[in-house]
Amino acid sequence: MVIPGGIGTRREIHNPVLLDWIRKRHEEVQWTTSVCTGALLLAKAGLLDANARQRIGQALKG
Repeated sequence: MVIPGGIGTRREIHNPVLLDWIRKRHEEVQWTTSVCTGALLLAKAGLLDANARQRIGQALKG
């Protein structure tokens, strides 16, 4: 499963229906990955480890 990034990503991190859908699909697929800010959705869904979350935070800071 590939979670895309884009303009709506920051809005969708507050969408519990979408986050629940991502969690459920994650359990059904072999691979879960993201493009760009799609990683924010994976982080909010609780699917990233601490190292990945730290790298995303550093990238957002510039």
